[in-house]
Amino acid sequence: MNRYVQCRMAIVALVTMAAQPTRMTRMTLGEREVAR
Repeated sequence: MNRYVQCRMAIVALVTMAAQPTRMTRMTLGEREVAR
């Protein structure tokens, strides 16, 4: 389950980066909060 979530987060991060590199910083903060 953990690996699946990490894989999905990586894909979402890649897609978000390609869609909006400016939102990458916000996504990183959100991902860190979710990981907690």
